[in-house]
Amino acid sequence: MYFTSKFSEWPVDQIFILVTLLSIFIIAVKYFIVSSTIENFQVDYDNTSSYILTESSYSTESVFLSSDKRDANDNRLLVFFRSIFPFKHEINGKDRVRKAIEYYPECAISSLMKKRNLFVSLLGYQTLTLIVPRDSPLYEDISIDTWKGKRICTFANSTASLTLRTIVTRLGMNVIIIEVSSYADMYSIWKKGDIDGIFLLCSHPNLFVEKFSFQFEVRIFNFYKYFTSDSYRKNLITFYFPSMFRTTIQMYNYRTFMIGKTLPSCSFYMVLFASARVSDDFVFTFISSLHKNFFYMKTHFPTLSSFSESTMQICPVDMEFHSGAKRYYTDKDVITETPINLSQYKMSYSRTDTNDDDDDREEVLTLITRGY
Repeated sequence: MYFTSKFSEWPVDQIFILVTLLSIFIIAVKYFIVSSTIENFQVDYDNTSSYILTESSYSTESVFLSSDKRDANDNRLLVFFRSIFPFKHEINGKDRVRKAIEYYPECAISSLMKKRNLFVSLLGYQTLTLIVPRDSPLYEDISIDTWKGKRICTFANSTASLTLRTIVTRLGMNVIIIEVSSYADMYSIWKKGDIDGIFLLCSHPNLFVEKFSFQFEVRIFNFYKYFTSDSYRKNLITFYFPSMFRTTIQMYNYRTFMIGKTLPSCSFYMVLFASARVSDDFVFTFISSLHKNFFYMKTHFPTLSSFSESTMQICPVDMEFHSGAKRYYTDKDVITETPINLSQYKMSYSRTDTNDDDDDREEVLTLITRGY
């Protein structure tokens, strides 16, 4: 009561100053709490995932870009993304963030992930890479039994591990898979003679493979020849990895005691995908910036030397375009919407029920032929 009576006697200008200071204090406290919440999210559960949080200029909510930070080439791309986008700080963590653009090889994106996420873009590809000793008995034209008891090392909790386990299981290889957490561990157990090979799913040229090849006498296993040398093996691998395609590793970056300067290989496109919750404007601007900077990327990233810009808009058959990506590529006249009943009519001359006036007809996205 005493305080109230005294307060009423204060001059108006003092009351105004007090209210202003209190308002500033409340705003500052609120900002501190929000900032602390964001900063406290920077945790690294398994030391494998890397997230980058964007500024709010493209979206009113946080948007993250994620990838496996153990891969040196992927990390270089993340650093590049930071140079063309306002990413303000890196966030490490195991949890999949709802507002995320993720970057994985197509073979590692599960059916459930494809149902929950939408296609943004393709950017580069990763290749099946098995490093073996120069005198290893593992050759491409030998029987599957030769793999019996062989100890192959790969990264734990990685797309490489997932891919290797699928290959070993589907082809019936009696292989022992050793999982480690770092390149240093791979180097250590190789030097001890505890493993017969190192399996990576990576882009080339790869810094680890390069350094490794100059320290040990090694060669790179020709998976393409191995898969195609037997029709049964080829059919199985094609069935379980329909997204796999043939590429070439440029061997001049490595010392592998191989006569040829190129090696046929098997690869998977790297897919950028996002939840429907990610802002359309952000995805649109993201893709636009990728295309505007594509020449820079080609000249600064040897891993993209064989990658075509026209490939970026090719959506996997079992995924749908994110609305932001759809808007960008339709604006650029790269994809178009075609009535599905018209497409079916073109496929079958016997069809007569081609009423194009149906309001409920389904629309599908198709690539416009550009002569690429």
